[in-house]
Amino acid sequence: MEAKLLVERALKIDRSSLVSGHPQLASHLFNMGVLLKDMGSLCEAEAYVRESLEHLISFASATGHLPSELRHVISTYRSVRLAEKHDPNEITLAIRELGRPLGFDISLWEFTDIKHPLYTA
Repeated sequence: MEAKLLVERALKIDRSSLVSGHPQLASHLFNMGVLLKDMGSLCEAEAYVRESLEHLISFASATGHLPSELRHVISTYRSVRLAEKHDPNEITLAIRELGRPLGFDISLWEFTDIKHPLYTA
């Protein structure tokens, strides 16, 4: 419980001082999501991991740089949704929709062993 309070405090500071899409904000959101998942609060965990994913996608879209943690956050988002008993196809569609601003299918990139997705001209 103390860990949750510390992460909440970090998030409060981040939200007041960092711009949307900042990787540090995404990192703290992700940490809260994982903590909540470990505590068994799957619904809350999903919201935090999803928001983390949205911030990383926003960052990648704005900068053209794919954060190294993006693949891990996608995978964690999928695992939280699976733990909530969501349909795997529905999860893949949700991930595709979230990644649409990047111009490639991040649900496929999640499972490939390449550093960067393949872009088509």
